Amino acid sequence: MPPETTPQTDKTALQAYEPIRPLEIASYSLGDAGFNLYWAPITAFLMIYLSDVAGISMAAIALLLLVMRLVSAVAEPVFAAIADRTDTAYGRYRPWFLWLGLPMAAAGIATFSSGGLVPEQRLPAIAFGLIGLNLIY
Repeated sequence: MPPETTPQTDKTALQAYEPIRPLEIASYSLGDAGFNLYWAPITAFLMIYLSDVAGISMAAIALLLLVMRLVSAVAEPVFAAIADRTDTAYGRYRPWFLWLGLPMAAAGIATFSSGGLVPEQRLPAIAFGLIGLNLIY
């Protein structure tokens, strides 16, 4: 026997399908645009930096990117489970955005500041920074 529906439950169910207001669209768009001011230059110039400035071979870059994605494939479900279980007065995800802002900036700096290192130290330093940057993102 199906459960009874009341006018109140029908109204609550229909509220999920209300149109999104323009202010909400703008607020989500501005948040994404702000983050892309950081992420787009990194992705646009990463290969040029790694090959031309840091002097890393294309085979090593390909291996680095493969390892980065494999680490990410294992770590992301774990991080998602941790974030889903976070319960603060600020919500589930907002504290993580606040807490990880500075580590993400540090990982970005570490990724692109290997110029003063000897060639043997560049790849591990860049790998540490790039994997950290990807995990925090």
